[in-house]
Order: sequence, then structure tokens, then C-alpha cells
Amino acid sequence: KLKEVSEIQKSSSEKIKEIIKSIKDDIEQKIRDMSFSADIIINELFSVSNFISYDDDVINHGKLRFDLGLPPGKNNSYGDAIIWEALLKFVPNETNLYFVGFDGDFRSLLDKDKFSPFLLNEWKEKKHSEIICFTHLGKFIKSNLMKRN
Repeated sequence: KLKEVSEIQKSSSEKIKEIIKSIKDDIEQKIRDMSFSADIIINELFSVSNFISYDDDVINHGKLRFDLGLPPGKNNSYGDAIIWEALLKFVPNETNLYFVGFDGDFRSLLDKDKFSPFLLNEWKEKKHSEIICFTHLGKFIKSNLMKRN
């Protein structure tokens, strides 16, 4: 009986190794093909995304915004304020903004899991649309996977 058990263990071990190799090969192929669901969503996202530029007007508004102490902004850097002004200027009215990121400058001071109420109100007032906020790309992808399935 022990010999029979040993043969079954050996056979099972070989079968497990084959299954693991098959799974590994499948994963490696999906990596090469970029065919994971997340890859497909990211490629679709980039295909419909638009680059938002900036001009002197946006830069000047961003600098003024920062100098006045209006969010977003930190550490003597105009960057976030300029990005926000570019979004306000170039995103069409009545277009929702999907914000993906964990940058604290865009977050509520009272609840870091929520978007800044000041920026939300400004966006609603000027753009007549909503901000849909995700703290991480994975949450955004998961949300969109749910919609796809």
C-alpha cells in the first residue's frame, strides 16, 4: 500500500507541476499580449484621454491662486494650482472629471478619503458637472470593470 501511495503522490506532484507551468505560461502570454482586463481598460482610457495643455493665462491664474492661498498647492510649488487652472480652462463644461490620485492637496483637510469641498464646489459652480474621485488607479479600474461585466 505504501508503494501505491508513493506512486499516487508522484503522479499528483507531476500533475501539479504541469498545472503550475500552464498557469505561468498563460500569465506570461497575457503580459506579452497586454490582455489582462486592467491592460485593456488602461489602453481604452488612454485612447479616449486628451492631453490638457497650459498657456500663459493658465500659468498666471495658477500662480495667483497659489499666492492667494487657494487650494490646491503646497511647498512653494505652483504645480497643482496650474494643473487645476488648466482643468478649469480646458475641460469642456458639463463634463465630469474623473480624478485618480492620492495627492493630499486635492483632498479634504478633515477627511483625507474625500476630495476637497472647496475644489468640488468650484468645479460644480464653474463647470456644471461632477468630480468622481478615486484614491488609487486600482479602485478606478475595479469600478470600471464592474460596469463592463
